[in-house]
Amino acid sequence: MSLTRPRCGWRDRQLLNLGGPHPAADLRRRRRQQSRSRGPDLTLARELRGRDITVNAVAPGPTATRLFLDGKDDTTIANFAKATLLERLGRLEDIAEVVSFLADPARRANGQVIYANGGLARPLPHTQDPAPLSPLKGTTSMSTTGNVVVITGASSGFGALTARALADAGHTVYAGMRQTTGRNAPQVQAATDYANERHVDLRSIELDVNSQDSVDTAIARIEAEHGHIDVLIHNAGHMVTGPAEAFTTDQLAELYNVNVLSTQRVNRAALPGMRRRGQGLVLWVSSTSVKGGTPPYLAPYFAAKAAMDSLAVSYAGELARWGVETSIIVPGSFTSGTNHFAHSGHPYDSTVAAEYETKYAGLMDQVATKLAALAPEGATASLVSDEIARIVALPAGQRPYRVHIDPADDGSEEVSDTADRIRREFLTRIDLADLLTIQR
Repeated sequence: MSLTRPRCGWRDRQLLNLGGPHPAADLRRRRRQQSRSRGPDLTLARELRGRDITVNAVAPGPTATRLFLDGKDDTTIANFAKATLLERLGRLEDIAEVVSFLADPARRANGQVIYANGGLARPLPHTQDPAPLSPLKGTTSMSTTGNVVVITGASSGFGALTARALADAGHTVYAGMRQTTGRNAPQVQAATDYANERHVDLRSIELDVNSQDSVDTAIARIEAEHGHIDVLIHNAGHMVTGPAEAFTTDQLAELYNVNVLSTQRVNRAALPGMRRRGQGLVLWVSSTSVKGGTPPYLAPYFAAKAAMDSLAVSYAGELARWGVETSIIVPGSFTSGTNHFAHSGHPYDSTVAAEYETKYAGLMDQVATKLAALAPEGATASLVSDEIARIVALPAGQRPYRVHIDPADDGSEEVSDTADRIRREFLTRIDLADLLTIQR
């Protein structure tokens, strides 16, 4: 059935595009076919979202029909069956169930391509296809074509904006945050309301990056629900302002914990699954302060972000041979649209802080005013979330290693370009140039 554009007055309707079985044995060719077939569906879904019309497609995999069985010997058919979640070929009843599932208004999604059972839910021998999909009602394997994305620190700022941008793009997004039933309960409700109003898959999840148990529980839940995680976004962080000397060592350790050690906790939980599958994207939200011009009174935060950026650089090389990609997003100073400055911490040693105030009175107000003046009109925090969504949408192997979004232009990009060039040249000199691109 081909999709036809409905009349503008047609509302609260569902368009379903029912594709044919995929008899191709070559998995890469199947992926190319699926990518081409879902393009019109997702484009139309976006165009019609505001008219209360949902657009979805059903793509049957290997199914016990004459079209699929003709020309195949028993061994080939058996191999296809073993590669599916339920270890059998799909049936026409499975396809009908998926159509019924999507047609139910209570479950209606938008812009999804659903693979009915019989699709290659488990890898064939010597392949690296996605992990098993979770069954529907015990009879049907279902998954959307969007990525399964996890974002840390998604209660506000870049995290919340990115979660919404990716959900709008058709991905399944888990917005990680702590205290989902307490302090952040309003943010959870806001995300739920957004998902319902826009008909997107945005889910809040309890994920405290300072707790390994919380991280492990969240990642295990996501993997249990979907079988895998495609994209991990390290966004959680905290800023402090004030003279460096006035911060206690415990405060610096706490800041390092939130901005750096948190990424290690999440990596240790999420990376084993990505490495097993031989694919994935780890995206790090860094800062232009790592290599750009930096004002005083932000030293503990800048030091922590520099450590996180260095960790990201090392991980990029260590994950490349596993097929796991790295992108580093480098936002500049955004004085609006985030809560960095509004929620920033302050030094515990008020005596030392007061002494510095005699020489640096009003410094942070001056810095904030000047940074706001440097930013061109229209430079909002959504520039960062939009760029992250663009990168996630790119094919594996074509995503940039580092991208700057720096309206104030503090010089970070120029320094980073030099540093990244030296990294490429050095790895090449020691015969490790293969670490500059993912192995597929």
